[in-house]
Amino acid sequence: LPIYRLARAAGNLLVAADYGNNRLVVVDRAGSITNVLNSTNASVWYGRSDDPQTSSGTQLIPMVSPVGVALGNDGGVYASEVVYDDIRKIPGTGLSTPPPLPNLHLLSSPMGIALDKSGAQLYIADAISNAVQVLHLGNNQTETFLDASAGILQPVDVAVDSSNNVYVLNQGTGGNGSVLEFDQYGNLLWTNAAGLALPTALAVVNSGNVFVAEKGGAVQQFKSGSSNTLFTITNAGVQLQGIALFDDGTIAVSDAGNHVIWQFNLVTHAVTLLTGTPGVPGTTLGSASFAKLNQPYRLARAAGNLLVAADSGNNRLLVVDRAGSITNVLNSTNASVWYGRSDDPQTSSGTQLIPMV
Repeated sequence: LPIYRLARAAGNLLVAADYGNNRLVVVDRAGSITNVLNSTNASVWYGRSDDPQTSSGTQLIPMVSPVGVALGNDGGVYASEVVYDDIRKIPGTGLSTPPPLPNLHLLSSPMGIALDKSGAQLYIADAISNAVQVLHLGNNQTETFLDASAGILQPVDVAVDSSNNVYVLNQGTGGNGSVLEFDQYGNLLWTNAAGLALPTALAVVNSGNVFVAEKGGAVQQFKSGSSNTLFTITNAGVQLQGIALFDDGTIAVSDAGNHVIWQFNLVTHAVTLLTGTPGVPGTTLGSASFAKLNQPYRLARAAGNLLVAADSGNNRLLVVDRAGSITNVLNSTNASVWYGRSDDPQTSSGTQLIPMV
């Protein structure tokens, strides 16, 4: 006989509307069913002014052809019935509402991302999972590329060099951040940096030349086994979150704490404001003297001496030119979204698409 709607209950149980048998049943994880629900003390609503009808009233009818089921916080089970067009509540069932479902996405906390040189593989620093995932854009499937067994510890950024080697920035747990370099098959090549204090972002320029931004304001360079602190942002509340290089070699770092992007000249070693107003969040687009950001995070280099910035607090992406002017030319009206699920990607016309947040 047909079974209609299901409702989830705590303890890995389901409540099922056993339509043809005029009853509700409880189904456990192994598939066993019990008929522990009955309507001897039920209440019934018909949509009338004298509702509900109680178990002692003359208007109460037996359960007939239940279709929908829902579980209340008080343990009451509700059922919709189509023969007499009523809603029934069975109180005191002993069932309770379940905890929230676990995250059904493979991605737990995607942070930095980087494409390989073919544009076919997108590497993802998945911090909470202690993993680097790879999204194969040819078939839209996501799998784990590196995990904790490869030394991955709270990864917050990734980069790919011209040889398709993958650099992983481990934030670690405070004072033990590192940069690990792997080949495209996941074999560890070497450790580029260790002992980093809350690193947040990295950029790789040419093979082996690594720049790292630390949350507290320091920017370091690692090359051929040597390290060098290039500069330190000392403004109160500094929180560096992104780093990228312009075409001319100037380093840009985003400061989410001060809502700005700073720039560093490799020749003169001068640190100056590129765009945004220090300490003042906002949404204003336009030239550097007027532009306002809100907690800018990752930066990515684009051709034509441009950067793309994740303006996190404003739920948007921005394009930043060499003079610091910002434009909001990117939008998600025709976006695709990947969650790491088998039915990826979700397109702009699908019901699973969510706004940029």
